[in-house]
Amino acid sequence: MRPGGPFPGAPYGPPRRRGGGKVIGFLAGAVVLILVLAVGGYAAYLVRTSHELSTPPVADGLSRDPAAEASSEKLVEKLTSVIYAAATDWAVKGTVSAVYGNGDERVLFVGVNGTHDLNDPQASFNSAVAAEFRDDGQTSYRPETSNPQDACGDGVALITVIHTETRGPTGSTGSSTTLAMWSTRTTFAIVTTIDIGTEIDRHKDLLAKMCDTRADVES
Repeated sequence: MRPGGPFPGAPYGPPRRRGGGKVIGFLAGAVVLILVLAVGGYAAYLVRTSHELSTPPVADGLSRDPAAEASSEKLVEKLTSVIYAAATDWAVKGTVSAVYGNGDERVLFVGVNGTHDLNDPQASFNSAVAAEFRDDGQTSYRPETSNPQDACGDGVALITVIHTETRGPTGSTGSSTTLAMWSTRTTFAIVTTIDIGTEIDRHKDLLAKMCDTRADVES
């Protein structure tokens, strides 16, 4: 062995690392794949939850009633105000409303197109209804909102029963009004039944009518 030479059997340099580039490339590819899937999933979500409300000539088998629409303008304004008050961060694209009816049946549909945030839907909607339907000294209103779970599509649905008490010289009389609503990422709508005199009337199965109406007015 020469003086100063390497010790017998000792390597002449550090061991060469193998496969490091492949591992880094694999990890980078995995990150890219995750990002692509995430972006693709979000894009699919946007497409799936992007809706628009319209007022077709017929909804739920009922034709539009222009005469009833003309006499329902004040109620449309009140329900539109409820929609705006219930949600926040609106990016409104437009409002729609129509009355559909055949014979004695009249259904009022009011909606707003636009993205919005509806935090705590049940409490927010109930508060918005209570704020719009305020006691006037003669009539008092007490809204009660529940979540039926089935919105007949994406989003959330609620049923609100407005208990009304009217005081008169001979005593008080009570009645109730029912509103059905649904809200998605881009739409917010209310359905209720009315008569030609614009008085709201309770429908025995308003949720089913809301679902059938939604199928025709939302795309």
